[in-house]
Amino acid sequence: SPRRDASARRGWSVRDRGSASIEFAITAVAVMAIIFAAIQASTYFWARSIAQAAAQEGVTAQRAYNAAPGAGQARATSFIAGTGDGLTGTTVTVNADPEQVQVTVTGHCLSIIPGFCDAFPVTATVHGTVERVTAP
Repeated sequence: SPRRDASARRGWSVRDRGSASIEFAITAVAVMAIIFAAIQASTYFWARSIAQAAAQEGVTAQRAYNAAPGAGQARATSFIAGTGDGLTGTTVTVNADPEQVQVTVTGHCLSIIPGFCDAFPVTATVHGTVERVTAP
């Protein structure tokens, strides 16, 4: 038939009609999954950088000469509050002795993929030496 001859000349058969739509649908789902995974990874690393910076701010405040107890926790909490919603459900823990300070910030990133942030919490820990006067 003329229709069959025309399709044979183009390189496709009548049985292949609609296959491009199905191929596109499958490919589009895969591409969208990759895009969402990339966005989720970026929110995780953004939250991790906020936690790291907050922990560093806390150590800097707590290790200062004659720093008041709780200065590190207050500074870290204030820093997190000023960054917006990049890091949520945060906990700031400060461990200090006369020589060392350690600040740990934990929390969760923004969730694009359901359950990702619960499975991979964000944690950052920074250590520092307490400033003190020493004899020359």
